Amino acid sequence: NVVNNLVYTLAQSEATLERAKRLLPFLLKKGGTSAAVLDTAAIVSLKGRNLEEARVYMNQALKLLQGNDLFAEEVMVNAAELKLKTGDGRGAKADLEAMKKKGIKSGFVDSRAAELIRDAEAIVGGK
Repeated sequence: NVVNNLVYTLAQSEATLERAKRLLPFLLKKGGTSAAVLDTAAIVSLKGRNLEEARVYMNQALKLLQGNDLFAEEVMVNAAELKLKTGDGRGAKADLEAMKKKGIKSGFVDSRAAELIRDAEAIVGGK
């Protein structure tokens, strides 16, 4: 979905986050029952520091995931990032390490997972 990709991309930068927030209601109205849209809504909320709303959207997205494709990997890494940002460094680290143990197909997702593991270790300590 082009609008979903646009909103997700806009949410990645502080300079365009407000635009992503403005587009989010339209996106949710058009596709709010898909895991991809709910994941995007979680990321917009996370980047906008609305952590409780991000958690609600992410939980909905995770319930709708099908299989273990590249998209599922990205959603799972986003969920781990949310855990980390909401104070569950141990949970984030455990989820990411489990993903890496299974084998991550996407090089981009693998790099993000490794970065988030380092961030979690800095918070909770240890390897």
